Amino acid sequence: MLTVREVISNKLASVSIRDLLLVEAVAKHNSFRLAATAMDISTSGLSHQIRKVEEILGNL
Repeated sequence: MLTVREVISNKLASVSIRDLLLVEAVAKHNSFRLAATAMDISTSGLSHQIRKVEEILGNL
């Protein structure tokens, strides 16, 4: 049986540094469109990545 620490570690391992930078950009710019432009990614691509992070970290 996995410990809580192992569960959290496994989930965090599936989130990349790039994913975290995208989350930071949305928080910094308070806008998906501006964050996407700043990170040189499409708005839909950014939205997809943010959703992935939310799904992974939302279940901690």
